[in-house]
Amino acid sequence: MRKPIPYTQEQLHDLFEEKEPGVLYYRTTGSGRKDISNPAGNRLRAGYHQIWIKCIRYQRHRLIWKMHTGQEPPEVVDHIKGIEVGDMFDNLQVSNCSHNLHKAKKRKTNTSGCTGVSWNKALKKWQASIYFNGKAKHLGYFIDKNDAHASYLSAKDLYHGGERALEEI
Repeated sequence: MRKPIPYTQEQLHDLFEEKEPGVLYYRTTGSGRKDISNPAGNRLRAGYHQIWIKCIRYQRHRLIWKMHTGQEPPEVVDHIKGIEVGDMFDNLQVSNCSHNLHKAKKRKTNTSGCTGVSWNKALKKWQASIYFNGKAKHLGYFIDKNDAHASYLSAKDLYHGGERALEEI
């Protein structure tokens, strides 16, 4: 469970100004240590931005969600077009862990070159699998890697099919 943001929409607008979409700036210097000419907070290695308010760290996109909606952000706020595009409200949507994970980029440890496909040494075949609702689903063994990947893509469309998956949230 994520920590709630204990500030109202009005209080957040008093603290921050969104001079450009998805980027917050402090309105005042507070104790004098904040530079109001630079964006508030800092970027983390994973690409997210964090902002400190009274010694507590918050993710910028969650603050922006509350500033725009006035409501507590849901457990998962997804970046529709990825973190790289930014934290503007138009790039944020309600999601769940399963839907958010299926959009993840190919892992660095992936040796097949295809998401959802791995080599089974014992059977000497390509194996396709997909995760849905926290469980791995075996899709089959294949002689051809492309067939295994096609099976994964079909299952991805079935289990994580864009807007259809979001309607179930």
